Amino acid sequence: MPVTDSTVAKFWAHFASNAAALKAVPPEGLTTSKLFHRLSDQLEKCHKQLKPEIDTESVDGDWTVVITADGEERIFKFVETIVAAAPPVPGWKVRAFRSRSDVGGSRIVSGPHEVSGNDIFASGASAGAGRVAVTLYVRGLTNGNGLGRAAELLYQHAVGEYDAVKVASDLRLRPLPDPLPAGAVPLAELPGVIDRAVGRA
Repeated sequence: MPVTDSTVAKFWAHFASNAAALKAVPPEGLTTSKLFHRLSDQLEKCHKQLKPEIDTESVDGDWTVVITADGEERIFKFVETIVAAAPPVPGWKVRAFRSRSDVGGSRIVSGPHEVSGNDIFASGASAGAGRVAVTLYVRGLTNGNGLGRAAELLYQHAVGEYDAVKVASDLRLRPLPDPLPAGAVPLAELPGVIDRAVGRA
């Protein structure tokens, strides 16, 4: 479904009319609330693969609504279109794509399995032209147990969704070996590895 001016306007109108109520929901119950699910449904009318996330970490008292492509590069332009059309909403900021965050203590449940940022190590090597080849080593990863997708999501949060897609030229997932390969670092340190590989630091 293509993004249209009409669907974008309806999404932002829905968000603006429910923004105060969303902010009144306790953060721990936000993603399971009816208000959040309705917001997600409204965004899906713009494009079925777009997702909203809410960052409750206060920025000058504001919360942030994040529009994410869930790592799908082909719909990055839709994210940018929607964010560019955002109206001012009191108490809120708007951001395109998941930004970098500390994932050391973060956990994601995938079926009967659980993975945290502390269960993932990574290596990165320059692949030329401002790109980096990244390998994730995931504790407990096996074919088909679902931890790979959970690890990718934590990776996006660790390095930022934009870099995870636009800078990583080749993402590979491997079971966590013992010993670790030379140069492998905890996932939380991967952003620094990427910055050095592309000459940012």
